[in-house]
Amino acid sequence: GASNQVNVSTKSGTNEFHGTAFEFLRNNALDARNFFDGASISPLRQNQYGYVLGGPVLIPKLYNGRNKKTFFLANYEGQRVRSAGIEFFTVPTQSELNGVFTTTIKDPLTGVAYPNATIPHSLFSRVGTLFSKEIGTVTPNSSAAQGNYVMGNNSPVDTDQQTYRLDQYFGPKDQFFGRYTFSEYHTGSYQFPDKASYGGAWLPSMSLQTVFTHTFSPSVVNQLRYGLLDHTENDFGTPASKATLDPIAMGVYQNIPGATYPLITLVGYSSFGGAPFTPQSDGQTSWEVSDSMSINKGRHTISIGANYRHYSLFDTNVG
Repeated sequence: GASNQVNVSTKSGTNEFHGTAFEFLRNNALDARNFFDGASISPLRQNQYGYVLGGPVLIPKLYNGRNKKTFFLANYEGQRVRSAGIEFFTVPTQSELNGVFTTTIKDPLTGVAYPNATIPHSLFSRVGTLFSKEIGTVTPNSSAAQGNYVMGNNSPVDTDQQTYRLDQYFGPKDQFFGRYTFSEYHTGSYQFPDKASYGGAWLPSMSLQTVFTHTFSPSVVNQLRYGLLDHTENDFGTPASKATLDPIAMGVYQNIPGATYPLITLVGYSSFGGAPFTPQSDGQTSWEVSDSMSINKGRHTISIGANYRHYSLFDTNVG
């Protein structure tokens, strides 16, 4: 699909102080039970809160923004979500872990079916035996069509964003404003099947903008702009101990600090293991300088200017 573009404008402070505070609450005590909840409703705690405050910059006995036309605007928004959902998985039965199946199983090398749909223990690979110990910690507990194993999973989400803006009116021909915004997003969930294994992401983002406007005449206006954007995504998981990784002896993550247990995918079953592709960090920093002039001549408008943009990308992962 096509990409989207969203333009957001911040407003200036004024000669008087104005402010707003808000709080939005959701709680599972007010929710209805969904089809998979069972005897109790899935937990949910959601809070969204923040404030907006704007006005003149006043420093008692030092600076009067009302007289000098200096105004500010400050904003903060936060969100905290604590929820638990129901997830279904398909796991092997204990008989299947022992090599006994209910359907025909063929030797992948010869194509000959194993007698009694049973794979001899002597053909079990060392790595397969190790992995079966990991997945063998759970046993089927559901007969639902979605999967034979069901568990609840907590997925916390924390979001914070703050914005600050300063406006300065030097006179009828010169104006300046600057804006700074910083946000953070944290999320995560437990990895199947080990509740002690956790995977998540931390995404900090910062943007900065300054604009200086000079009016040469009612028909000639010039704007000088500078913008900066910095965004990073950090994906992480619960590190696996060296004692856990060494027996696999596949050369995976042997010398990477913070490496998680490998993500294992078996045909016909749910994937299991640690958070995939972690630890990983990637981001982008870009900045831009531009100058533009608008000239009105009767029924015509002429726009001229120059623009320079710089991009920096980085990517660090276990791949």
